[in-house]
Amino acid sequence: MALIAYALLFIAPFFAGIPSLVAVVIAYSRKAEVTRCIRRHHDFQIRMFWVAFALAIIAGPCALIALVTGAGDLIDFTRAGGWARLGAAGFQFRDLGISDAAVLCTVIAIGCLTFISVELIVGSVFGFIRLASKSPEQLAR
Repeated sequence: MALIAYALLFIAPFFAGIPSLVAVVIAYSRKAEVTRCIRRHHDFQIRMFWVAFALAIIAGPCALIALVTGAGDLIDFTRAGGWARLGAAGFQFRDLGISDAAVLCTVIAIGCLTFISVELIVGSVFGFIRLASKSPEQLAR
């Protein structure tokens, strides 16, 4: 079951994190009835889940703020007749008037989501390899 939980954590970034919920339920429910070696894997899976969850709690509001602020900035740009100047010589990206808050929140959200994806994929691969390479005698301890 620990291998299945690693597989679910591995695919979680590709399915909006939903498989990680199943993986953490498996880890919590099996934790009391397995050997110490497998329990450490379940602890690692639970820790990966909660780190990813905490970062998602940060990324969600940042993405929402970036979306709302950026949309408001583009509406203001449109009302000011900015699209007519778009093809003009000397037009620069900063002329769009997108606020620093929108850019900062976008960077934070993308950074958090990237870290979540890397953590879940790489952590799952290493955990899977570690678990699969153990001999039956080592797993029984």
